[in-house]
This record gives sequence, C-alpha cells and structure tokens, in this order.
Amino acid sequence: MVQKLTASLEGVDGVSSVLGRLRQHVRRRYEEWFPSVPAVPAPALAASGQLPTRPDLVFLVGGYEIDEEGKAFGGKISQIASASDFAPALHDYGFAVAGVAQYALHLLN
Repeated sequence: MVQKLTASLEGVDGVSSVLGRLRQHVRRRYEEWFPSVPAVPAPALAASGQLPTRPDLVFLVGGYEIDEEGKAFGGKISQIASASDFAPALHDYGFAVAGVAQYALHLLN
C-alpha cells in the first residue's frame, strides 16, 4: 500500500495537495476495508453496542506550501480523521496531537 500511495503522490508538491491526495486515497481504502459497516452509524445504536462501528483512523500531515518558483512557504499542520469522513482540519496554533492526547500533551509541556 505504501508503494501505491507513494507512486500516486509523485510530482505532487505542497502540503495542501498532498493532503487532498491522501484524503482521496484513505477514503477509498477505508471503504474497501469495512464494506459492511456503515460509515456513520446511528449514534444511539453504536453507543449501546447494537451496531458494529469502524475503528478510528487519524492522520496528522505537516509541511510547507510550494510557490510557482518552487520555494517553500507557510508551514501547515492538518489532521484528517475517519470520524469526520477525513475532512481536513487545520491546526493553526503550532502543534497537533492525535491518539492518546494526554501523553503527547504531557511530553509537550
């Protein structure tokens, strides 16, 4: 899978375009991995365990944009998560954590 993703990103520069390609790829693969589980189950049924739910999957993507001259500018950190159908979320405060956040925040502080 890593080779397929790497090949599909060849020639793509800038964090926004990488994030867009990653989102397309991950959405397609996530549907392939869990075809019989609804993407967004009814909250009450999921909370009570009456419906199977998909596991959470989160990516943090960081990098720079590339201008027309090929120079890097404007560092960005974004997150895409399965809970929001991999909609990009910009972290504009200089850092980002995902997973077990209290451990990362402890190390950060």
